[in-house]
Amino acid sequence: MTACLLVATAMAAYFGAKQVGHRADELLDERARSVATAVDRRVQTYVEKTYALLGFFEVDEPVTHRDFERFMAGQRVRERYPGAFSFGYAELSRQEGRDAFVRRVDHDAQVSGLPYPRFAIRPNAHQPVSVVVTHVHPVVGLEAAYGFDLLSETARRTAVNGARDRGRPTATAPLVFVTEREAD
Repeated sequence: MTACLLVATAMAAYFGAKQVGHRADELLDERARSVATAVDRRVQTYVEKTYALLGFFEVDEPVTHRDFERFMAGQRVRERYPGAFSFGYAELSRQEGRDAFVRRVDHDAQVSGLPYPRFAIRPNAHQPVSVVVTHVHPVVGLEAAYGFDLLSETARRTAVNGARDRGRPTATAPLVFVTEREAD
């Protein structure tokens, strides 16, 4: 009889532990789904902000640096989008007309009263086609991004071309921000 009780106790303990383990697995799966949903919602919010920014630039009049800063300040980016390090806008620039492009962007930034540095395309201003960061928010701390040619690096070029071809934002593998490289 004692042996039967021992066997019954051992079986109860085994099945009890198995139930606890199964419930723990279910809770872990449920938590993982909850986190994935939260991340998806956050990413979708940032994508929507990207579309709003694109719409802002698709007006009939050129968007000045001052207009851009007012728009972004009104969005309360740091408060409403805590995961967003910055927002920017890049323009296509072709070799023909490049000097006028640089003069236009630089002049507008300089008269804006914002702390933009002098505009120059980097790292190589002599490419036939460039996609150049012309607006950044916030300006302070992101000066190194201003004028950066997104087509100058393979990963960024792939993302820009993918976004262009698909007509929607494109995710990349993790990238080192231009501003982080400058800080080294």
